[in-house]
Amino acid sequence: MLPSKKFGLGLLVGILLTGSLSVIYFHLSKQGSKRGFSAQVNRIMDPPNIPPDTSSVIYEDLWDWHLIQVGGDHSKLSDFKGKVLFLHLWATWCPPCVGELPEIQQLYDSLRGENIAFLMISNESEERIKPFLREHLYTFPVYHTAEDIPDAFSVVGIPSTFILDRMGTIRVKQTGAALWSQPKTMHFLRRLM
Repeated sequence: MLPSKKFGLGLLVGILLTGSLSVIYFHLSKQGSKRGFSAQVNRIMDPPNIPPDTSSVIYEDLWDWHLIQVGGDHSKLSDFKGKVLFLHLWATWCPPCVGELPEIQQLYDSLRGENIAFLMISNESEERIKPFLREHLYTFPVYHTAEDIPDAFSVVGIPSTFILDRMGTIRVKQTGAALWSQPKTMHFLRRLM
């Protein structure tokens, strides 16, 4: 076979494979958060990496970070001082982010009313976030940023999650999707409260 025919055949196979995977992704994502794509992602996720009882650096400047809750309320991170913070950076277009959201919703439901604040932060517009939340019936609070993310929360990829204790010490920094509703995670969070 001539090199140009090999290239053409390889390109055709690549296009067909990419198209097939896209169809599978969209088909599974439309089947609902538990039965569809999220269930597939859960099969490959691990629990978060909860370190032994160690401290991290306290970042005083992060408390001035200005956030806007989907729906319009403005907040500063300092409004949540004294609570354990579950701060999660995500986006609707990110498959691993979407895959772990049912786990985070379960964790949020289990800890509702306790001394913990969930800050689900996306840099997307409300017009993009609101329909996504409605479609998937998520009730955790979602924010978007009004300014640059503080250095303490700078990441190379999403999803990324930070767990801060009541004093503002970052206790966990998790990059990548995780199984957040595990008993080990709930025990760790309650210990921080």
